[in-house]
Amino acid sequence: MKSKSDEKSSLTPNSKPKLFIHVGPLKTGTTTIQQQVIGMRGILGTKDLARDDIFYKALSWMFVSNLVNENNWEELFKFIEKQYKIVYKSGINNMLLSHESLSFARTTKSHIQHLKRLETKFDVRIIMVYRPLETWYKSSYNDDRYLAMYKKKTRNFRPWFPSVGYNVGIAEWFEKNWIASDPLQTYETFQELFGKEKVHVLSLDRPDGVDISEQFVCEALEAQHSCETLKKNRRKMTRENTSQHKLFYDYDLLAMGALNRRFLRDNDECKRIERHQTALLIESYFKEKHLSLEDIPQVCISESQKSKLYDRAWQAEQKLAHIPRQKSDFDESFKKEMSKYCSVDVESVLSLVEWESFFRKDERLCQT
Repeated sequence: MKSKSDEKSSLTPNSKPKLFIHVGPLKTGTTTIQQQVIGMRGILGTKDLARDDIFYKALSWMFVSNLVNENNWEELFKFIEKQYKIVYKSGINNMLLSHESLSFARTTKSHIQHLKRLETKFDVRIIMVYRPLETWYKSSYNDDRYLAMYKKKTRNFRPWFPSVGYNVGIAEWFEKNWIASDPLQTYETFQELFGKEKVHVLSLDRPDGVDISEQFVCEALEAQHSCETLKKNRRKMTRENTSQHKLFYDYDLLAMGALNRRFLRDNDECKRIERHQTALLIESYFKEKHLSLEDIPQVCISESQKSKLYDRAWQAEQKLAHIPRQKSDFDESFKKEMSKYCSVDVESVLSLVEWESFFRKDERLCQT
């Protein structure tokens, strides 16, 4: 049986250590993999992966996202190189990094220069996850609205000020975020950098039922011991579903719209209640009037937006899906999802006398 020192000495220039880089993208189960599979409280511990000669390095979200946002790829390269020296001294040859903000990489000359340098030292393997684009964009919008309303770590509601994130409807959000690191762009970026054969694409919901954790460990990492451990200790993976807050997103949009139009009083006679209390009161007002969101004006993405999403989603399906759907099945799914691409039309609703009167006069909007 080979010792670790024997294994190290066998790493010739033609047999470089593997560097697995899991790049997300956002809203494709990254948190599930990090927390429930390979994290400190996950099914697999560092010892399991170590038996497969892989070291998993948890990365700080703030640290990596700041480097990516600042295009500081030189610093990221140095960080990876430094981490690997520590890993190698511990007797492990290969390393796994996981951070979804890496999906924001772009193939500009400076990015290519530093990311390509990794290949001088490592056999780079990119791992990413495909999610159908017609669901990916809506899920990304839900997540941005969730973060605009709640502090993710504490789950506390955000105050009126400062206004954080996207407090806009989906049509406006869609235009600003079109092709912003979606799964297809992530794939095209990294296959251009490292070659198609170095990018392993997993599927968030695969037709054969193999879940994302098993795909990640057993197929992408090819970690035999960890794969067996995972299957023996399998538990149902859970993903945070921000879509459940959909109705509240629209109530909150109306609250923020009323604030921006100065409909909400805040003076000696009436101290304005908190943001989330206002959204809850709007919800109560809907119930009192026997209204649903379908009864008030909505704004949906335009036909041209739908058309370009359709074309891109079909292109992604053919390129990235484990087993691409039949065109008829894709069309049916796309049509169903499009009904979700609407938000309350704040401008139209607040132009109605009834709603302006509610925000200006309802005493429940004042602190008691």
